[in-house]
Amino acid sequence: MLAGRETLTKLNAQGDTLWSTTVPSRYPGRQWQGAAVAQDRQGNYVVLGNSRYTIGGSVIAENIHLTRFRPNGQVVNDTMLYRPGQTYGRSLHLAANGELVVSGYGNNGPNGGADLFLLQFRGFRPLASRAEAAVAAGVAVYPNPAAGPEAVRLTLPERPGPYALVVLDALGRPVARPVVPPGSRTVSVPMAGLPPGLYVLRLTGPDGQSWTTRLVRE
Repeated sequence: MLAGRETLTKLNAQGDTLWSTTVPSRYPGRQWQGAAVAQDRQGNYVVLGNSRYTIGGSVIAENIHLTRFRPNGQVVNDTMLYRPGQTYGRSLHLAANGELVVSGYGNNGPNGGADLFLLQFRGFRPLASRAEAAVAAGVAVYPNPAAGPEAVRLTLPERPGPYALVVLDALGRPVARPVVPPGSRTVSVPMAGLPPGLYVLRLTGPDGQSWTTRLVRE
């Protein structure tokens, strides 16, 4: 994998390009430059980038940008890790518990020097546009919030399947993969055994298009 300016490129063992994707920053006035790539437990690619923002005149802020891609190059999440001054990420690794470990330095030390840092990133939040797209397509879950062991019902888009459904916890880890019967307009999502918290239901169609909607389990 290669990460450049707002791009991610996948190569095979011979160095041939399998695919390349460009994802402009969703933060106004910013561009990110890839510094490291890691693969999470779900097979997604996470890019550690550094973004630059001109505050005014010669005053520039550098911050760490994290973007997660599906194995086919589709962007799933992105987020900015803010700290005052200029902060640069240099390495990205997957910890034994599935969380991401980021290292780098910042040019805002107490004596004007550089500070080294090591942080553990626990999980992305789903992009808001994903939830909005799910509502627009008629994808909805009921009841929400959910309480007790009873299953909830997920409404499917009015278009041909088949569909694949996965339930993710707040850290993006798959906790269930309910079967979607062919031709169904709704699907039952079991709640028994899932602890209280925030979950994301991700539905993927035969053309690779996906919708996500959030579910709160009380």
